[in-house]
Amino acid sequence: MSLKIIGAGYGSTGTLSAFTALNLLEFPCYHMIEVIGNKENKIHLDF
Repeated sequence: MSLKIIGAGYGSTGTLSAFTALNLLEFPCYHMIEVIGNKENKIHLDF
């Protein structure tokens, strides 16, 4: 699947709400909460 939308934002600006809405509309979405909640994604912080 190719990337279609990037919705970047600072914390506490509605990114979790946007993540939830996009997932309800069946758009796959990635949120920072997935890095925190899933140890396998920890490598995404290595920048």
